[in-house]
Amino acid sequence: MIDATTGNVHLPNGFVITPSLTLDGFRQSRFGREAEPNHPAGEKWNCWFDFVVRVPDAKPMRVGLSFYEQMLVSASLAIRSSYGADTSTEDWLAAEVRVKAFHEELLRQDLGVPNAVETDTGEDTPGLDQSVYYWLPWGKVHSTFDYGGGDSYISIEYANRREQARTDKQ
Repeated sequence: MIDATTGNVHLPNGFVITPSLTLDGFRQSRFGREAEPNHPAGEKWNCWFDFVVRVPDAKPMRVGLSFYEQMLVSASLAIRSSYGADTSTEDWLAAEVRVKAFHEELLRQDLGVPNAVETDTGEDTPGLDQSVYYWLPWGKVHSTFDYGGGDSYISIEYANRREQARTDKQ
């Protein structure tokens, strides 16, 4: 799914996220026309789009793309355990542990052994209490659990684009 050499992300629906993807290019794609913008299109920062793709033998994957002006800054991938589920906290927590493990297995298949595994403070649930990191020539990939949002996700950040956008914004 994630090409360690190029940073291209090949989604199961055929869409390919590339580091050179522009906001206009995404909007003109079939997926961009169907994506839900989370921020007004007129803002320079942060134009964020969400869309869902189907993953074989898994729940739907929510994909988020973050742009600054025309530049793709980051992408997030998350197979949500909570899609359409009405479960107890215990069931939800067990499902999130499985989802995070699935995310990390996908990363290991594509990127190998992580560069770092860090323990997250404030979480003591085995399987959710650590983040894995990969530093690659084109950027950074990590898998983590979001305590505020209550779900696991894979984050893909391209080079120093986030810092570049923050600097430009000031």
